[in-house]
Amino acid sequence: MAEYKDDDFLTLYPGVYIDGEKELFKAYLDECEAIEKRGTIDVQAMINGTLPEDTPGFEKIYPVPEALVKYQNARIDPENRLINDADYAKQMGYKNLFALPTFAPHSNVDKVFPPAARDTILANQLNGNITSYLPIYPGDTLYLVINKRTIRDITPAEGDKHRFLAISGEASLYNQNGEKVNDMVWNICEGVDCVKAGDRVAVGPPGDGGKCYACNTGHPNICANAFPNTLGIGPGTQGAYAEYVLSHFPQNELFHIQKKKSICCLV
Repeated sequence: MAEYKDDDFLTLYPGVYIDGEKELFKAYLDECEAIEKRGTIDVQAMINGTLPEDTPGFEKIYPVPEALVKYQNARIDPENRLINDADYAKQMGYKNLFALPTFAPHSNVDKVFPPAARDTILANQLNGNITSYLPIYPGDTLYLVINKRTIRDITPAEGDKHRFLAISGEASLYNQNGEKVNDMVWNICEGVDCVKAGDRVAVGPPGDGGKCYACNTGHPNICANAFPNTLGIGPGTQGAYAEYVLSHFPQNELFHIQKKKSICCLV
């Protein structure tokens, strides 16, 4: 895979969107507005399963597997007996060992700009704040509710190969009893690039589709929806010899090829 060069990309300007961005940017803003207008969510309806699935900001339901809690705790803080020794945790007044407050992923809180609107992405200045109210125990079920999300185009007025976007999200996490366990605020600055039409690219293997539990917990290599529904060509998705192929997630699967260079594909 070759490195990108500056002249491989379009020059982007603040508030001036190319064809691949216009509708997606509007849809993103509409989604943010719908969350703003929603008001307080009905927590009891949410945990009882009667809240409409299309309720703005009702994002995810996460089970809390004991094996995953133990794995993450041992990896991040192996010397902490409270989160690694169930008997000790119970002696200290807890029901069981518990997950770290960061157990729930943040990718749906500071939701990135739609993947189809970009060809590469540079994410920087990621920061967040979590206020923890109650422990997260193995066997819990967590419900993620987005309370607010904003996006600002901070691309320099003179234009740049990156479209710089400042995205902020606020969310609350509830357990199966309707109790709030976390409040979260996440902020991220993205630099989005758009490859010029006519450039040579290769389509890569499956990657982060951003929808299943594996992808949202940092394990896209075991994506539950893999080849057919997320990225690229492979088992269940035909078209390896097609003249044209639609890339659904170009920021993850398109690899730029230098001019006059050959490429070898190993299967």
